[in-house]
Amino acid sequence: MGPNTNRAKYTDIQSALNALIESRHGGIFILDGVYTLPTTYLPDRDISVMGESMGGVELRNTANEQLFVLFDLTSNFNFSNFFVNSQNDGNTSDPLFRINGTTAASNTSRVFIEKVKFALKDTSTWAQTTGDCGIYCNRGQGSIVINNSYCEGGSYFVSINEYEIFRMSQCQTEDIMYADVNAVDLNDVEVAGLVSKNFRFRCLRFYNSDIKKRCIIQAVNAVSKSNLIGSKYQQGALVRYYDLVNIISSIFEIANGCSGAGQTAGIDTYNCNQLLVDKNIISINITDTYQTRGIGLFNINNGNVEGNNLRIDNTNIGQNHYGIFGQNLDDSVVNGNNVNMVNSGAKDVGYSWDATSTGNRGAGNLALNFGTAEIDLGGNSIDVNGA
Repeated sequence: MGPNTNRAKYTDIQSALNALIESRHGGIFILDGVYTLPTTYLPDRDISVMGESMGGVELRNTANEQLFVLFDLTSNFNFSNFFVNSQNDGNTSDPLFRINGTTAASNTSRVFIEKVKFALKDTSTWAQTTGDCGIYCNRGQGSIVINNSYCEGGSYFVSINEYEIFRMSQCQTEDIMYADVNAVDLNDVEVAGLVSKNFRFRCLRFYNSDIKKRCIIQAVNAVSKSNLIGSKYQQGALVRYYDLVNIISSIFEIANGCSGAGQTAGIDTYNCNQLLVDKNIISINITDTYQTRGIGLFNINNGNVEGNNLRIDNTNIGQNHYGIFGQNLDDSVVNGNNVNMVNSGAKDVGYSWDATSTGNRGAGNLALNFGTAEIDLGGNSIDVNGA
């Protein structure tokens, strides 16, 4: 496919797709150029859509319409090496890629996206939920794999609901309004090597209604946008209802700088089993009237929280600020963490375990510049500062 018939057989993607209908598989190679496409529905065939170069192939959607739609498909799809430039006005909710099933069972497609750059639109409203979404996936028993891709702007890079498998590796995001990845009822997820710059509300949100298989977050480097006007709070990673969770070797830096109605957290985990939070660096520098947490552990069984380095700087004296906070945390190990509360105020608490947190143990935890090093209402055996 090319910009004119002198260079390619087809000048529009639908004609190229029609030529592949009779085959079980095939590919479309797009020569460098700028193309405005109508909404394109992919047939149920193994298909690759590859650009000549990511910097040279620019695909534009028709204004306020979707670019690629995959609906109730069962085949393999590969998209690579091009630039998606949204033509939306920032007020719509149409995604550029829509991958849907009538039911999860009717969509078993396996979709691979690699070396694709997205430039999305939004209205710069804090935590905006209406606005561009790069990749939207709803109901599927297949898989979504995104590698070495980049997204700037919009409300979401990826929004995914009721899906089986999601993988993201070595991607970059910048200025995403609501969440880089927002997932509900996602069974099996791995995110590795994500670099997130200036996320507004959340970097990663994996939020299930019941227990799912596993969530792996590794080597993420996420920095929030600071000094937002009218903002409420920010979270690096929120994970809820997984049987196996690993959050390891990641950096979450939050510097909102605004007071607001919410609870800022580096990492928050809820209702998880076999949890490992290990060797993460969390830095929070805010003025927030609500509770602040470096790591939040809610309704966790058999967790391991080890080797994390936390710096919590909140000068507001409204509610407590916590390095590591446990609520209904049971039979878990908390070892070798370093918490610096910075301000040594009465609201600065290094470690806290509520009365429903029991059977927990650990040693070698440090607290610096605290008002209270540790609050333990559950009679646990977690050593803080040698006591």
